[in-house]
Amino acid sequence: MPYPRCCDSPSEAVETALARIQAHPDANVFTAVFAEQAREEAKALEGQVGQGAASRVGRDELPLWGTAVSIKDLMRIKGYRMTGGTKAITFPVAAEDAVIVQRLRRAGAVIIGATNLHELAFGTTGVNPHFGTPANPAAPGHLPGGSSSGSAASVGFGMATFSIGTDTGGSIRIPAACCGIVGFKPSFGLLPTEGVFPLGFSLDHVGPLTRTVTEAAVLMDVLAGQPGRYTSGIEQVMLKGLRIGVPRNYFTLAQPEVRKAYEDTLDAARVAGAELVSVSLPLLEMAPAAYLCTSGVEAVAIHYHTLVRNGDKLGRDVRIRLSANVFIPAYARIRAQQLRTLLFQQLSEVFRTVDVLAVPTLPIVPPPVGQNTVQLGDVKAATTLALLRNTSPFNLTGLPAISLPVAGDADGAPVGLQLVGPYGGDAQVLGAARAVERELFHV
Repeated sequence: MPYPRCCDSPSEAVETALARIQAHPDANVFTAVFAEQAREEAKALEGQVGQGAASRVGRDELPLWGTAVSIKDLMRIKGYRMTGGTKAITFPVAAEDAVIVQRLRRAGAVIIGATNLHELAFGTTGVNPHFGTPANPAAPGHLPGGSSSGSAASVGFGMATFSIGTDTGGSIRIPAACCGIVGFKPSFGLLPTEGVFPLGFSLDHVGPLTRTVTEAAVLMDVLAGQPGRYTSGIEQVMLKGLRIGVPRNYFTLAQPEVRKAYEDTLDAARVAGAELVSVSLPLLEMAPAAYLCTSGVEAVAIHYHTLVRNGDKLGRDVRIRLSANVFIPAYARIRAQQLRTLLFQQLSEVFRTVDVLAVPTLPIVPPPVGQNTVQLGDVKAATTLALLRNTSPFNLTGLPAISLPVAGDADGAPVGLQLVGPYGGDAQVLGAARAVERELFHV
């Protein structure tokens, strides 16, 4: 299936993206823009395929023809020295593309640039002291979310047709929700991470950020190397008869505007014929602690030498969190893994009775840049932890999860809905999300 929102040619896609980039010179979205390389890639593609009716067969073999993709700047791009969003590490110039980038090129996409991110992908706000904080295209002056901040912003601004990010605790879904776009985290291990600089070996996922769910499905066909696997039948999935699990604990802690948007969406789904099923997930209450113990230890395992040798070059927030994580005791890590197993089992049991879970992607709307705490009911929480709260349980369990925009608050800041499915049920999640998008929002 060809990409739904593409240009007539790679060159047109590149020039469209570059014009949008030039229109926002102070947006801090990219760490590097490959203008001339992208133009050359586009011309080479057009030369390979040829022109006119005779070229149709060649184009049919390139589902991403006429698209320009941005890549989160912690993946190898041949000939480019990644930054990882940091000044504490000097990476070598990449001799070859990451596997995921190779697949994009083979499908006809042109790489437009490397996008900004929260330093080392170790944060949820998108604030970066080295490369600046990317602007939020949907809510100017508000946080873009992280860590794939530049990826989400590039799609929202139209600086790229789509983007590829990573998600260790919510780093695709959080910025997608903040910037009013779609972000999909596949099942753990479904997409290759070779050539992607890690943060947490048991938590890292690669995935797409797009304008629509259908676009995410097309990209999954390409990225997973399974043509038709995620697009075939996606338009036949209907809300009528869909069993939507509605947790009545944990996710209920949310700002009033988020709660209203969530309940309004569920009510609309029920009217459209979906079956809303209340579910209980008591182990979720311990998920944040289990996640922080897991991600903290894994991050230190990767970045310990950077912390010791070049800690003074790290941003303050990343340096403090890495330093604190050095002192996580081994028994806490072990207990966290035990809880992961139990939580996975509890969720697996729930999916015997429902097709997907529906929860708010974030318990808050994106706060203004510089706001370090938020109010959640009677709880005053750190912004970075509030952003992580609803997404990280599904990194712990490796389940497929998607965020799609469903509303905005009184000021227009977006609100996202997160749909989650059983492990390996990626097509199921995409189909349900497409039904929500199509039937409730007429996209």
